[in-house]
Amino acid sequence: MKGFFNFNLIFAMIAGAAILFLAIYGAVRFGEIFNVQRQTYSAKELAILTDPLQSGFAESKYGVINFSEKTKIRNFCKSHGFGANEISTGVEKKDGWSFGVPISVHNKYIFSSEVESKDFYVFSTGFEFPYKVADLIFITGEHFCFVNPPEEIEEEIEGLRIENININNCSAEDVRVCFDSGNCEINVYGIDDFNEGYVEKNGKRNYFVGGLIYGAIFSDKAIYDCNVERLLYRAGKIAEVFGKKADLMNLRGVDTNLKASLLSWKGMLAGKGSEDLISLNQAAKELENENEIERRGGGGIW
Repeated sequence: MKGFFNFNLIFAMIAGAAILFLAIYGAVRFGEIFNVQRQTYSAKELAILTDPLQSGFAESKYGVINFSEKTKIRNFCKSHGFGANEISTGVEKKDGWSFGVPISVHNKYIFSSEVESKDFYVFSTGFEFPYKVADLIFITGEHFCFVNPPEEIEEEIEGLRIENININNCSAEDVRVCFDSGNCEINVYGIDDFNEGYVEKNGKRNYFVGGLIYGAIFSDKAIYDCNVERLLYRAGKIAEVFGKKADLMNLRGVDTNLKASLLSWKGMLAGKGSEDLISLNQAAKELENENEIERRGGGGIW
């Protein structure tokens, strides 16, 4: 009888330990699942919160997104066709960062680096090449100092009152961005009042035109190159639509000679990337001049 009692006692102890283990494991797994759900929701919320920052017909917009705890934003980019940005947010745990499921954002062009912060500063500007292609959205969590920026950029930053970008008044914590001097962590070289040029960052170059200068400064190179490919693809598709609009205008008696130029422009954009932006920019200017001449005569496509 004594041996039988001991066996039951041992069995009860083992069963109890197993039940306790399963309870603890279940609680931990539930906590992990809840955290993944929470971070996935945060990424979705982040995507939604950037909606009002799409500039539309305005020049630029700015806002701040606050998290209750230190958060890391990851931005993956897919460049096939119109492509997408995949945004995920994570919080730091004892064993590392815990991220939610990435949220695909197909209709935005989000430029960022992987940084951690409670406060993220977001601003947007339109990208024309030569017509309006899309709004560019820039997300930063660090503090920057622009050293000797051109007047137009200085006025834009100060006009938007972007809190994490100082002009010339640099602190030790700021990431310094030098314009045409080459003595900072990030260096910008440009011509035509920095309407085109390149940014040197982490030993790599990001070529830019127009509003892409901010993407070249703030974004990781992989994200930057991917988004530029997406933008050029979109610009080609818009040229295709404008070509059809030219046909309709001619049918209605509003003569336009832009269709051939638009089709040629679409062909130039095919398969191109950030390293081609400078050479493409000259063709974009010529197309803009053609459209402007027609617009003065009562026509024009855009």
